[in-house]
Amino acid sequence: MSAEKNQKPVSSTEKKSTTQEVDVLYQRMGDTWYAFSVIDDEVFFGEVSPELVPGNELKQGL
Repeated sequence: MSAEKNQKPVSSTEKKSTTQEVDVLYQRMGDTWYAFSVIDDEVFFGEVSPELVPGNELKQGL
């Protein structure tokens, strides 16, 4: 078997993974918590469970 047959094609769109710290706003709307953040001028948001909201353990039962 030649070495060429064992080579895998290289993707032209490789993903670069970076880690960065960002500020997160937690907002409760009704009984649902949401997290909001801005990364490179893009807004990201999504629903989060109450257990993941920092400091929320103090507010449980209010």
